[in-house]
Amino acid sequence: MEDIESIYSRLADHLDGLPSGFSPSDTGEHIRLLEHLFTPEEAELATHLTLDQEVAGEIAGRANISVAEAERRLEEMAEKGLIFSVKTDEGPILYQAAPWVIGIYEFQVNRLDEDLLQKINDYWSTSRSVERPRTIPQMRARARSPSTRASTPSLMFSPTRTWRSS
Repeated sequence: MEDIESIYSRLADHLDGLPSGFSPSDTGEHIRLLEHLFTPEEAELATHLTLDQEVAGEIAGRANISVAEAERRLEEMAEKGLIFSVKTDEGPILYQAAPWVIGIYEFQVNRLDEDLLQKINDYWSTSRSVERPRTIPQMRARARSPSTRASTPSLMFSPTRTWRSS
């Protein structure tokens, strides 16, 4: 197993790659915060989660651990508010990465104590300001004008593709 500091550094990089990011701190407060929230085993497993909802077996394969061990850890992580889990009516539980903001940070509301509050404050006070895009590229749907409307319904997505119902 790799050293503990590099596990948490990989987790910080992984979280920073998710929407809203997880800006590093020059003082290392971001690592201390992650050490408070995640065990080393949880931190390592969290780096194998994506924004896609996946069954434990897929994640276990990437993490090179048994499915039973992955299920146990993932459930504990979901209960701690470190990842998302979705219980489906007719299938297995699905898991996905949770970003720092609109995710892990908010999910800690029922776990707040003075130590965690101090670590969060230390992190926010020392995290580097990172320039994030001001806008998010998006596709815009527009209806075709009545004069050019085809006999079958269609919806045109700018700028490149037209999808038609069959």
